[in-house]
Amino acid sequence: MLDHLPALIAFLKVDQCYVYGNRLHFSWFGIDPASLAGRHIRDVIGEDAYQVLKPGYEKALSGQDSIFMGEVPFANGGKRFIHGTAVPLFSDSNVVEGILLLTTDLTEQKLIEKALDATTLRSQTVLDTAVDGIVTIDDKGIIQSCNTSLQKQFGYSANELIGQSVNILMPSPHRENHDRYLQRYLNTGEKRIIGIGREVTGKRKDGSEFPMELSVGEFMENGRYFFTGFARDITDRKRAEHEARTRLNELAHVTRQSAMGDLASGIAHEINQPLTAIVTMAQAMLRSLRSDKLDSAMVESTLEKIARQGVRSSTIINQMREFISKGNIEESAPHNIDVIISNVLQLLEHEIDSNKIRVNARLHSGRIIINVNRIQIEQVVMNLVQNAIDAMADVPRERILTINTSEPQQDIPYVEVSIEDNGSGLPDEHERIFEPFFSTKINGMGQGLSICRSIIESHGGTLSAFPNYANGTVFSFTLPTEPAENRK
Repeated sequence: MLDHLPALIAFLKVDQCYVYGNRLHFSWFGIDPASLAGRHIRDVIGEDAYQVLKPGYEKALSGQDSIFMGEVPFANGGKRFIHGTAVPLFSDSNVVEGILLLTTDLTEQKLIEKALDATTLRSQTVLDTAVDGIVTIDDKGIIQSCNTSLQKQFGYSANELIGQSVNILMPSPHRENHDRYLQRYLNTGEKRIIGIGREVTGKRKDGSEFPMELSVGEFMENGRYFFTGFARDITDRKRAEHEARTRLNELAHVTRQSAMGDLASGIAHEINQPLTAIVTMAQAMLRSLRSDKLDSAMVESTLEKIARQGVRSSTIINQMREFISKGNIEESAPHNIDVIISNVLQLLEHEIDSNKIRVNARLHSGRIIINVNRIQIEQVVMNLVQNAIDAMADVPRERILTINTSEPQQDIPYVEVSIEDNGSGLPDEHERIFEPFFSTKINGMGQGLSICRSIIESHGGTLSAFPNYANGTVFSFTLPTEPAENRK
């Protein structure tokens, strides 16, 4: 039985000479079993090893159990990490007559432990130096571990977090609903955030809230689900995005003012017409009044005409005021693209007529709703239409402006708008037309198309340009039809 145990077993007399050694003892030290009995243990294990283990042998010979764990420089096999036990053997008269040695080689185990410790240390170093906050929870939502970044993000120490529910890191109403969300996943397997990721709001120890990106992974251990969350504080990114939108809004406002300056003469003409009509009709009524030829029917008719012209003037002024206003950069509301295009065409009516341009407006979007900042999208349409008008200013052929909006289709989640002219076409450096400060106009600022593309892309769409069949240009842009919160 002793020969089959995975340990070195030996019996020594009080002079520390062998009486017995098991099979593993022989093979471990590479000696002949027949030559073991009567040899001193120093001769078998080597002088260096003996000096390390000698105090334990002497303690056992004094009648006390001795335990040793550590590295021993054996003569055969080199340094080994062992767990050794020396137990005194007593005679019937309670006199120590020898010792029992039980030795277990832990060298390979210690190497594995060191490798695991090194791997664990490297892993922990990676976790602690990661920019993202990392937290692990069990299937009850209880925090099992967290790295340094997460502690810094939320203002808690590890001791304050481990053992607490992860909802301590969440604001209401997510704090109250988290356990229900977790249980629903465990019951149904339906993933709402696991493996997907999304923007959420975190809550710090001091009660302040901040935006963050959260990704969640899952794993199983001993039949239980565990979840690891990776949280990234995006406060700086959100601030930068807001500042970028603010700068875009300011620059867009400048271009709208510039565009309105270019249209000033046309707008003045549009306002002058109803004002002239109002003055003429009012003077006619005065003359009739002074000549006593005024009747109630004529008064009613003239006042109705004056009122219509007044409303027309007011409409034009309001359109100008709305278009040139800065608008709220966060303002986004449901609109119909056909209505937006119609409003712009009405504002540019004088420009279109004075340049003898025929407009083919093929507006098919029907009741498609887009969630946009109306003023910004009107600016895009106005800029593209104005560019088309300028491109056709000197062409000798019939000038045709074609505007198309796509028909609603159930499987296409966006509306497409194309603005096409048969003017002078794209410049040779057409690939640069969307670059800031690049312009083909003598007095152009080179900002219009760059701003248009930024506006469209900020709404989740695309803007492009290409030549059409009639040597003109087609500008085409798309806008998502679903609400903004569903486009994340």
